[in-house]
Amino acid sequence: MYVENMIPGWEEEASELLQLPFSYGIHYKCVDENGDPRKLHIHIIIVFPNPTTGNYALSVLSRLQKEGSYAFAKGYEISPVVNIRNCYNYLLHDTDDCRKKHKYPYYEDDPKPRFCGNGFDIGLYEQVSSKEKSDMRKELALMICEYGFTNYNDFYRKVVSDYDSLYEEIASTYSAFFERLTRGNYQKKVSEV
Repeated sequence: MYVENMIPGWEEEASELLQLPFSYGIHYKCVDENGDPRKLHIHIIIVFPNPTTGNYALSVLSRLQKEGSYAFAKGYEISPVVNIRNCYNYLLHDTDDCRKKHKYPYYEDDPKPRFCGNGFDIGLYEQVSSKEKSDMRKELALMICEYGFTNYNDFYRKVVSDYDSLYEEIASTYSAFFERLTRGNYQKKVSEV
């Protein structure tokens, strides 16, 4: 959606107007195929509780546009989601396709470039493979070693503040494993003194 054609204060009003879980990214450094700057725009994901039509989804999103304006890019109004994680990462241009096309990586200069509302939780909408869970577990274990966490509480607080709910679930599910790693850091620190 083009921001210039959205209602004033749309960011503050989105939760009330959409009344569904949503996430969006503001794209302010995109360029077209000629390298010219594109208009300021957002990509937005809305989660419906049941299957819905494109027309209904469009009517919900239309609540964010100025009266008498059309905020959507022609031909890109509504797209069904096949892979929610890929769409969620696209909000930041953090996909393989975006990297191949050299799209501006919004995640590099903005610590919170993605916004969520009405209880949007990516972990609720995706199926994660055993390998992906294993990779997340390894990533969190390496973080314990890198940061030198000596207790599970500090580690868990870091996960909750810096990662999405899927990582929090991994940290909770494998708490005994992570507790042993933090205890090992503590014992190593004590023995060095």
